[in-house]
Amino acid sequence: MVSSTTSVVTDFPNLAYDGRGQKFAVVNGSGTTVIVAAVTGMKIRLLAGIFNSTDNSTPPVLNIQTKPSGTAVSLTGQMSAQNNVNIVFPFNPAGWMETDAGDIFQMATTGTFTGCVVYEEVAAE
Repeated sequence: MVSSTTSVVTDFPNLAYDGRGQKFAVVNGSGTTVIVAAVTGMKIRLLAGIFNSTDNSTPPVLNIQTKPSGTAVSLTGQMSAQNNVNIVFPFNPAGWMETDAGDIFQMATTGTFTGCVVYEEVAAE
């Protein structure tokens, strides 16, 4: 427990990166692209990410999804971007979204996106 706002600000770097096993993955693709492969018994939780649209023809659309063995389920809905514009998820230690245990973390797009994500694997409860 911290005793003041100053302490919270000072200690934030230690709280944000507390050794829980953050991992990194590259985002690069169009259509349906796996960002993080499924891990048995684990959820994939997005902590941060940047998605840059590199399609210069039509405004691309990004949809981040969880993919079980059947049909993919949208985690974000369709997010429209302009050409060469970033969709950013700033670092959030609680996470922005997560897959179900054992699901793939993927994107479905109508254009090309590049970037990277920071994520963690979380044991299913």
